[in-house]
Amino acid sequence: MRLEKDLYVTEVRISKTVNAPYLIEAIGGRYECSLTLNDATLEAWGIDPSSELLGSGMVITLEPRPPSQVAEETDLLIESLEKTTRRKFKRVPDPQFTDELEYVVKLQTPRDNSPSIPCPYFEITLDLDEGEYLEFMELPADTIFRISASGKQTQKR
Repeated sequence: MRLEKDLYVTEVRISKTVNAPYLIEAIGGRYECSLTLNDATLEAWGIDPSSELLGSGMVITLEPRPPSQVAEETDLLIESLEKTTRRKFKRVPDPQFTDELEYVVKLQTPRDNSPSIPCPYFEITLDLDEGEYLEFMELPADTIFRISASGKQTQKR
């Protein structure tokens, strides 16, 4: 399984915090995602955290990795996998409703009991289609995912 999703970058924050100097907020479908990154991760992924990243996009890739491999900084665990039925009512001209299914996965960087946030640190919430949801359902609950990203910065005209 390999899952690629586009994110729309809404905010890039740069701080003087040593362990977490960059925070990228992005939207994937209906949900917000947060990527706390350091210089090494940005360089490895080829992402420039400049203002040009704002309003453009990123592509994130999630791939399950064998649990026997050594833990990496870019590992994620499934926090939740949801299938929700949403009912929409319409009253014009006649009362009626439609049901739609929504599939959502939430992934997060594993944390220990330390009060500090590790870096890199990811909180990713994504819309899935039915096929992607079924692929996630086939995976063991303790599956570890490796995340990678690349920028889709718009070119100036």
